[in-house]
Amino acid sequence: MTERNIYFYRISFIFIVVFFVSAVICSGALAAEGDIPAGLEFKENGSLVYVGTGFIRGEDIWVPADAMRRMGVPLRDGPNGKGFMLDIQNPADLFGIPEIAILAGNVLPLYFPSLSEQGISYFNVSGMEMVTDIIMRRKTAK
Repeated sequence: MTERNIYFYRISFIFIVVFFVSAVICSGALAAEGDIPAGLEFKENGSLVYVGTGFIRGEDIWVPADAMRRMGVPLRDGPNGKGFMLDIQNPADLFGIPEIAILAGNVLPLYFPSLSEQGISYFNVSGMEMVTDIIMRRKTAK
């Protein structure tokens, strides 16, 4: 074997090792450890419609912004394209606090941080049932 062939095999071996190590690292970046994927459905005209996949991380339920919009939640991009803005219509009635109408009027704009995974922006719907009209229900596979 010539010195040139040995050099070629060494470089090839290093390239293959780097490739496989990179593949393992990148596949781990797709989801945080412990994330549970969740299929998202909502009722539209009396039937369930699949709108995408979110995930459960700890106690939080993260839903893609596109799915939120498809379900009728009027999300807007937040300042500088970060997070989301959600205009709460009639917040005094929604929250049962008449004083909000004096302070905020008929529309209360709220900012919510987002989570970005693989270029998809997610909205945390945990505890937001009153604002988003989205309720989580676990379905068991049959």
